[in-house]
Amino acid sequence: MTWSRRRWLVSHGTLAAGSWVAGAAGAQGTWPSRTVILTVPFAAGGGTDNLARALAERLGRKLGQTFIVENKPGAGGNIGAEAVALDKSAHMLLFTTASVAVNRSLYPALRYDITRDFLPVALVSSSPLVLVVGGRSSIASVGELAKSAAAKAGGLDFGSPGAGTTSHLGGALLAQLAGFPAVHVPFRGAGPLVTALAAGQLDYSLMAAVAAMPHLRSGQLKALGIAGRRPLPDLATVPSLSQTYTRLEVDNWQALFAPRLLGEAAAARLGAAVADVLKEPDVRARVYADGATPVGLAPEATAAFLKSEIERYAKLVKDTGAKVE
Repeated sequence: MTWSRRRWLVSHGTLAAGSWVAGAAGAQGTWPSRTVILTVPFAAGGGTDNLARALAERLGRKLGQTFIVENKPGAGGNIGAEAVALDKSAHMLLFTTASVAVNRSLYPALRYDITRDFLPVALVSSSPLVLVVGGRSSIASVGELAKSAAAKAGGLDFGSPGAGTTSHLGGALLAQLAGFPAVHVPFRGAGPLVTALAAGQLDYSLMAAVAAMPHLRSGQLKALGIAGRRPLPDLATVPSLSQTYTRLEVDNWQALFAPRLLGEAAAARLGAAVADVLKEPDVRARVYADGATPVGLAPEATAAFLKSEIERYAKLVKDTGAKVE
């Protein structure tokens, strides 16, 4: 190739684009070739963050590269998801929750599309939602919670770790089904939400068990009911909310996504590594102890699951009238 021809190609972007594509294709075969950033779009200290750190440690050992967790909270998980979608390194991953399925319907102008811009890697775990109040609250049942709404001007205040989370929708759905007024108060993650509940600044929350379990054990929180589809041994004595409210079956799940430029082959290898990690007895024990059930779905099955969840939560958003405050 002559110098003048090369210069024309570079100036018109043709050579640069071709080189980038070739480089990306080559990277798929050797990925990861440097430190991988596992982006958690919620504040540090919550259940999703804790699980991400355990996963990062094991994936680093298995794949021979350092995996670090970076928290990018805000906008119900959208800030972190957008950062990964816009990254061009193929070494930023998204470890998030069911919020990515909810946000498709709740936010009208997202700058990313979870099905267009990402490849599903693995459905890692699922955690039932638990109806909780502060540990010092006098309320001991769902019935008492509903009755307390009549005595409070403006209705009850319920919190979530962010607008668009399953906690947000679950709390709104409970208020609708039980027939009491309630105001949603979003927080930037489960950590500050727990602090507000324990201090009596909120009346209730439907929190993922993976975030609630440590605080239920410590007495900071008290469980009134469980709304998930996958029961947990540690919550076996907590009554099921679906027995009273049949539509109140809401889980929060955690899944790993890669930017689409990583390529399906590399994403499949990463998904297989996640599945292997979740088979390790001590990892499974830790996931169960944290209030979740290890799942480990492969990329194709995760994609099908995501599609069904997007459709399910679109209906829930419409039925509850949930909005971003």
